[in-house]
Amino acid sequence: SLDFSSAIVQTTALTSSSQTQHALLLAASQLSSGKRITAAGVDPSGLAIANALLAQAAGFDQGASNARDAVNASSVAGGALATISDDAQKLYTLSVAGNNDLLSTSDRANLQTEANQVTQQMNSTASGTKFNGLGLLDGSVSTVGVQTGASQGSTAALSLPSSGAGALGLSNIDLSSSASATTSEYSADAAISEISSSQVTLGSQTVALQFDQQNSENASKNLTSAASNITDADIAKTAATYAREKTASQIQVALQVQANLAASSVLGLFPR
Repeated sequence: SLDFSSAIVQTTALTSSSQTQHALLLAASQLSSGKRITAAGVDPSGLAIANALLAQAAGFDQGASNARDAVNASSVAGGALATISDDAQKLYTLSVAGNNDLLSTSDRANLQTEANQVTQQMNSTASGTKFNGLGLLDGSVSTVGVQTGASQGSTAALSLPSSGAGALGLSNIDLSSSASATTSEYSADAAISEISSSQVTLGSQTVALQFDQQNSENASKNLTSAASNITDADIAKTAATYAREKTASQIQVALQVQANLAASSVLGLFPR
């Protein structure tokens, strides 16, 4: 009877000890890693949901990066457009100066030389304004699209105006007479208005892209936080579990020792 009771105690202690050791090891792993889900077997469905959330967050991160690239490209184009606008304004001023019958032939030649230089500078700015090798103002590309979110439909477009002298109607500035200077004046004035319109369009597109970038960054942050809530360990709770399981383990070891001693006592009743 004593032997049978001791065997039951031993079996129960061994089973309970195994369960406690498993819980103790899991709690220790969670504390050291800071993760509640330390392996797929801990919470398969929770891990699947967290992975899906993190994948979506990564998509938003890339979308935000794409939007940032577009904002930077727009800023480069905007800066160059400001320079081209200054050139157009200079051509307008030269045209007004050329609308003067008191000018000598030499005066007009000097005005024309300066106008030609400004026109060349305008073309150089338009052809040399690039972002990652892509011409922004030379007319080679009129629109670029970028995905700014995690889904395929979340895209934004950036319009790129062709802003060389030819595209703006300023390739044939003629200051050889007051009449031709007047025509050039009209052309420069129209170009200034066209450039201003392009600047407004670029500005509004930049604001929209910055908004998309911020939205994607916020979405990524929220999704990552949601995934962390699933996978991360509650340190205080896990520490309490670890302490409880450690105490239980110590008690079970004591019970095992007691059971072994009881079994030895029973065996000692029988002659060898």
